[in-house]
Amino acid sequence: MGLVQRMRANNKSIQDTIYSWEGWFFNLACALYFWLLSPVIVAATKAAMQDDDTVFIPWLGVVLVVVSILEIYAFPEKMKYVHRAAKEHGEQIGTGWFLWMFHMAISVLMAMLVFESFGFEIPDPDNSDEKMSGWMMLVIFIVVIKELYFLFCIMGLHGDDDPLEGYERPNKKEWILDLILLAYACIAYTTTWESIASGVNMEKGNTAIYVVNLFGAGILFLMFYLPIRIPYYLEEMSQLKTNGDILKFLLGIGVVMVVVLGNL
Repeated sequence: MGLVQRMRANNKSIQDTIYSWEGWFFNLACALYFWLLSPVIVAATKAAMQDDDTVFIPWLGVVLVVVSILEIYAFPEKMKYVHRAAKEHGEQIGTGWFLWMFHMAISVLMAMLVFESFGFEIPDPDNSDEKMSGWMMLVIFIVVIKELYFLFCIMGLHGDDDPLEGYERPNKKEWILDLILLAYACIAYTTTWESIASGVNMEKGNTAIYVVNLFGAGILFLMFYLPIRIPYYLEEMSQLKTNGDILKFLLGIGVVMVVVLGNL
């Protein structure tokens, strides 16, 4: 086998490895974050969510704004790599409609937390006299427009003449995109459901109730975790052909779930 053929074979092997295992690597990185770093973000988020007083935590607001803006760049670009890889492997990518709806809800929650982090109060929905200011409504509207754009990217409607040209693997640019999406996923989960769930009494002293609570917490974990890793989820779903593929997917998600539920 000539040098060119060997290089092509090695490149194909790397492409197959990325296609098959990048979701697993993403899960492991998230698990490490939830285990080691998330308590700092959880504490700040819970302070910003206090009802009794206005709290000013600008660094948290800055972090949320930065990861949200970076996601606007990284998500569409990552989806192009996903669609290119699926095309090369003869797979079909799903629409991810259900997960996209939860992703939009999470993004709106993050936007509202930004307001609170900078000391702006969110109107009480139970108080009809309180109304959200116009600029806040504009920000929420922009977030929804961003999410609609993401839906087109998930569906492969990027608007380019040849949208998948130049998105071959391996590619250092994609690794940067993965880091951005990893940062977004970790911050998004921590500032939404993890911060809310951290104050819940799991009733560990009562085994029956604790098991029921764990089951419920596990369902809610999936509702918040899967939507923040849509590109990897869609890539994984396109590969579920054998029991081994299903087991690999479940173990990857299970590792993160065990760490998260263990923190409750």
